Amino acid sequence: MQLPPFEGMHPLVVHFPIAFLLTVWIPAFVVLINRKHRFQWMLVTLLWYAIGVVGVFAGVLTGEAAEGIIVSTSEVMKQAVREHEEAGEFVRTIMVIGFVVFAGLTAWVGIKKPKTPIIVVGAVLSLLIYGFGASVLVEAAHQGGELVHTHGIHAPLGTPMAD
Repeated sequence: MQLPPFEGMHPLVVHFPIAFLLTVWIPAFVVLINRKHRFQWMLVTLLWYAIGVVGVFAGVLTGEAAEGIIVSTSEVMKQAVREHEEAGEFVRTIMVIGFVVFAGLTAWVGIKKPKTPIIVVGAVLSLLIYGFGASVLVEAAHQGGELVHTHGIHAPLGTPMAD
């Protein structure tokens, strides 16, 4: 079996960051409740988050490549693709901000070892940013599903997509 061209990789790529980013809260929650191994769980969360953020970049890149070969005369479909692209880019921005905030908190905890209430406040702030990003991610994923199931856009296997 042959892999699809780069512009056809989007559906293969996007599911990984969706899975990672929609489950970052699991190790992040453990950070809040496991005092003994808090820093280790912060590192786990940071790695999990990093994998998701790298995946979002890959998803946006492959999505832009796929958009470039869509053949459409329908304004409705063009608008749906545009909204999905903008949502994906917004997810990327929010998740990068959330990752940077959490990375800063993790570095601070590793270096300064602040008191628990400060860590909890920082973790809650990070989780709020993450939660907002996750809600936008769910919407972007839903829009992607609409493109496939309502508009019939599928990953190309060497031929342009049509509406």
